[in-house]
Amino acid sequence: VWAATELLPAAQARAAAAPGRASRAGSRRAPSLVSAFLRRDLALASRDWPVALDALANLVLWSLLPLALLPITPLPSQVLARDMLIALSVSLGHDLAARALPLERVALAWARLSPVGGGSWLRMRSLGVVIAGGGFVAIAHALVCAGFGLRGAAALDALVFALAAASSALATGLLLGAAFGETGWTDPRAMLGPGGRLVSASTLLAQAVLWLALAHRLPPSPISPATGALLLAVAAAFAMVALALAARTLDRREFTGA
Repeated sequence: VWAATELLPAAQARAAAAPGRASRAGSRRAPSLVSAFLRRDLALASRDWPVALDALANLVLWSLLPLALLPITPLPSQVLARDMLIALSVSLGHDLAARALPLERVALAWARLSPVGGGSWLRMRSLGVVIAGGGFVAIAHALVCAGFGLRGAAALDALVFALAAASSALATGLLLGAAFGETGWTDPRAMLGPGGRLVSASTLLAQAVLWLALAHRLPPSPISPATGALLLAVAAAFAMVALALAARTLDRREFTGA
């Protein structure tokens, strides 16, 4: 007690007076919790850029897959645009959202000690997923519309299908990541275990089949505003339920490592 009383104030004064230390510490500290989550996303993407390039290549291949059916079944450009954007949007759930929730190494143990609940933590993680996924959808939509010459109502038709499929797929991916994410992963390719990858691929493939069936069921001409609003409303309701289940799943997960 005597040593701490005599020596600690002097040590603290020397630490506070160290040149540049405070500024360096402040530069590493995120101004808000949301900024900290987004900074983590950027750090992981830049650190593991080969994995990010693999995911980007998968997204491109999925979006181009409907073109392989043209020699077998010629499709109107409006339907083909829907198919390409649906394939891209659904693949985002598997390649992006489902791999966004697992915490690296022993971070889940610290998460259980933090005052941030599963719902708040999920909303902040979802922000990075929505920003990245929305960027991919916007770029793909612009390229598809330019390639097929879609404008006005036709371009809006393709955007409605892209947003509806993306919202349901991203929410489903977050739920699958919360349920099957490997909490002790050290490599991005191992964020989901074999069982999680199988369930994720199967679930999102089933979603793709449903959305594609709907895209082919509706007339190849642009859909009406009422139909577009109904599709977006149904997708949003489904996404809200999936996100609520994901938050509940996160709150119940416990750290089981050493």
